[in-house]
Amino acid sequence: SRVAVNLSGIGKEELARGDVVTVPGWLRPTTALDVHLRILDGLPRPLVHNTPVSFHTGSSEAPGRLRLLDREEMAPGESGWAQVKLEAPLAPVKGDHFIIRSPNETLGGGRIVALQPLRHRRFHQPTLQGLELAERGTPQDLLLRALDEKSPCAASVAARSAGLPWQDAKSLLQVMVSQEQAETLGTGAIDGESFAISPSGWARLRAQVDALLRDYHRRLPLRPGMPREELKSRLGLPPKPLGEALRRLGQEGAIVEGRGWVRHAEHVVLLDPAQEARVQSFLGSLRANPYSPPSDQMLEPELLNLLIDEGRVVKVAEDVVFETGAYRQMVEKIIEHIQSRGQITVAEARDLFNSSRKYALALLEHLDQEKVTQRIGDQRVLR
Repeated sequence: SRVAVNLSGIGKEELARGDVVTVPGWLRPTTALDVHLRILDGLPRPLVHNTPVSFHTGSSEAPGRLRLLDREEMAPGESGWAQVKLEAPLAPVKGDHFIIRSPNETLGGGRIVALQPLRHRRFHQPTLQGLELAERGTPQDLLLRALDEKSPCAASVAARSAGLPWQDAKSLLQVMVSQEQAETLGTGAIDGESFAISPSGWARLRAQVDALLRDYHRRLPLRPGMPREELKSRLGLPPKPLGEALRRLGQEGAIVEGRGWVRHAEHVVLLDPAQEARVQSFLGSLRANPYSPPSDQMLEPELLNLLIDEGRVVKVAEDVVFETGAYRQMVEKIIEHIQSRGQITVAEARDLFNSSRKYALALLEHLDQEKVTQRIGDQRVLR
């Protein structure tokens, strides 16, 4: 049987044997495949693990290596599970037939069971059971297995891993969500970019967050929590699914979120007596000279960052830190001055607080950065 397709806007020199025409969002080239393989009866010798092969499916071929997953060698006439690692990407469909060849002979063949799999542990019984499910299971079984392996992941990634067209996978995912076999992280209708997760995937994500936060608190015990951006980077989640995941973890009592940070629910910052004494001495020095605090009694960075994170002090320059109450009073007075006179200079700010130019300038530059004021020449005005 032969068919022809008329492709516009592409030259014949851009096409090659084995290329595939498909709808957007379904197939994606892959360099790894899980397969069920049978070795030809007439081969003179068994096939051993990691054998280099030429992999053929449809009209395409690519060199690769054969990783046997359930034995060290496969004798003529035997069948079993393997993973093929290709040197060039192909775009097959789950269930496609294939053959493998050496330079001189055909070695065997079988069916493609899974696309874009992770590298499997050899002789791992759950993996082998999963491959049996992938070969014989229903589309819903396949989608759930893909979610178990990869979640949290974009729904389109799970669909490709299961070898399902997107519209079929979308309908199945909606059913699975209604049956609590899966859920999506983030709000809105399910689409290809929705992050989907299975119950086992959620358990893994929760365990990963738990481990990351415990390690962070162990290394930096005086920090209130891990910066949210750092956690986002470590987990590899986009903002929407991350926000939904953290919201759920908070509801489950696993974490606490603060101003730009996330901490483990069990984490408590505790100062030893010497640290507590240094903190109280430092705060006392700030209150004694609220508008001109001493800059030669600065705390070590970890303790100072703790006070900043707790909102007890505000750092406006490298060597200028105000107690939070004094800082707010100063900001209010500067705003009132500008509102009544239209502007303020460094000299006027200095006189307003009976301090020195050093503190007035540091405060005004800080307010510029915070977009409270804007510098025009030697004056500041409100933004």
